Amino acid sequence: MKHVYYTYLLTILMSMIGARGFAHDIEVANSDGKTIYYKISGATSVSVTYQGEYCDSYPNEYSGDIVIPETITYGGKTYSVTCIDQLTFADCSNLTSVTVGNRVTSIGISAFANCSSLTSVTIGNSVTSINHYTFYNCSNLTSITWNAKNYSTSSDSEKPFFHIQTQITEFIIGDEVMSIPDYICYKMSNLKSVIIGNSVTTIGKEAFSGCSGLTSVTIPDSVTSIGSYAFRGCSSLTSVTIGNSVTSISPSTFSGCSSLTSVIWNAKNYPAFSNALSSPFYNIRSQITEFLIGDEVTSIPAYMCYEMSNLKSITIPNSVTSIGSWAFQKCSGLSSVTIGNSVTSIGWKAIDFSYPSSIKCMSNEPPVLDGGLAYDSFMIIYVPYGSKAKYEAAGYWGNCNIRMLSDCNGDDAVTMADANAVVNYFLAKGTDGFMEGNFDEEAADVNGDGEVTMADANQIVNIFLSGGQ
Repeated sequence: MKHVYYTYLLTILMSMIGARGFAHDIEVANSDGKTIYYKISGATSVSVTYQGEYCDSYPNEYSGDIVIPETITYGGKTYSVTCIDQLTFADCSNLTSVTVGNRVTSIGISAFANCSSLTSVTIGNSVTSINHYTFYNCSNLTSITWNAKNYSTSSDSEKPFFHIQTQITEFIIGDEVMSIPDYICYKMSNLKSVIIGNSVTTIGKEAFSGCSGLTSVTIPDSVTSIGSYAFRGCSSLTSVTIGNSVTSISPSTFSGCSSLTSVIWNAKNYPAFSNALSSPFYNIRSQITEFLIGDEVTSIPAYMCYEMSNLKSITIPNSVTSIGSWAFQKCSGLSSVTIGNSVTSIGWKAIDFSYPSSIKCMSNEPPVLDGGLAYDSFMIIYVPYGSKAKYEAAGYWGNCNIRMLSDCNGDDAVTMADANAVVNYFLAKGTDGFMEGNFDEEAADVNGDGEVTMADANQIVNIFLSGGQ
């Protein structure tokens, strides 16, 4: 059926261009010895075309790897190569790869149609127009390098790879590209790898929608906004890393990402979400099991992890100074929370204290609370040595059960007995277990890294030597 359509299309095009409408004017050999045929299109510009009167006058006049230059010199005059004409490489079954020069702005209809051996294409940085039939029936084309800086599309049917979308496995976005066009990789269901260049600032709507073979995505630090449904239906996507400059993500961005369980969040200054529904993770909230916050983040947006019921633990890094309201509310699977030592304010019901068994707050000064803590009277709060009295006297904190990190036996003092208990615990790991009196494993994790090690024992010794008893 495809071949019948292509034959029909070719007939129409030939009837439109006439007998010699696309005859080449000049031919110039590249430095690699490959001859390319051109039609003079302006005083200083040429377009790439085929040899002879018709596109099939000389079958397979292009073969192997073809590089289209930025300029050519002919008869002592320099021309810019600005266009690839329609049907130029059509039916060149021995063509294997094409690199489009950086002065080409448009690539015509069916320019590469039926190039059955073509496996990779590099699009130059000045291209602004590619017909959606350009790569029609290129049955082995799997790899695209995209350098077009100012390309735009308005619908999925206009995207240049519409007719080969299911066979693309690799899509590389170059370092000069600032905006990823809408729909550019729409429904590339076998896309396994996407590399986003470090100059990209915006990812267009539905840019990677329906890429069901994509397993992980890293958004570079240059990106500031991610459009609506940008990754919708990426059903194999398991992890995503958000770059540090992102300030806008559409609520629908990850809709239908049914396997997405892990998020690394590096956005330094993301504004508060207006409500739970505006979070980009709300639609998949129940499946997230890991949410890592990068050490450049300064504030946790309101509602960010609202109702992530399978989230097991949260560590707020020391770079964070504020936690927004409802940020971790209704995270019913939380078993541990560690709040970094720079946090100075915690928003209204940011953490539902009815769920974690304990919380470590590593700041020596109690953070300011915007209202009470949900179910605070049941909550055990571990605080640094020397800070217990401050927390007990600090409003809502005083309603909690305040315990001191490094006081492993719960006697309200830090002694060598605590250090010895930690050493014994550490040495007993991997054996049948260790219990010494009322040993408190949470209090023994003095540095809040989630493990009890000799580093914690050393810190307890230092506290003792400085007058801890």
